[in-house]
Amino acid sequence: MLNPEIAEAMDASERYLMDEDAYREYLQRESAIWDYNNDINGSREEGHEEEKQNTILRLWRKKKSLADMIDATDWTAEQINSFLRSQNLQPAK
Repeated sequence: MLNPEIAEAMDASERYLMDEDAYREYLQRESAIWDYNNDINGSREEGHEEEKQNTILRLWRKKKSLADMIDATDWTAEQINSFLRSQNLQPAK
């Protein structure tokens, strides 16, 4: 015996496969949901990167060590110094 939820899902999937318009609408909805979730996750990651950049700048202004910057951001020394150079700042030591 199938679980009732599984049987219902299978029935719904069969209906979609039989009705091309409904299936196309389903694909469009799924695509929209996928795009939305990707946009949200991308924005979240950009926010984290921007926060790390701001942290590096604050620590650099306070003349903190490269080790402190690494601990605060989990970036490598190369990533930190590359970012500082992109800001026309001296690499951290």
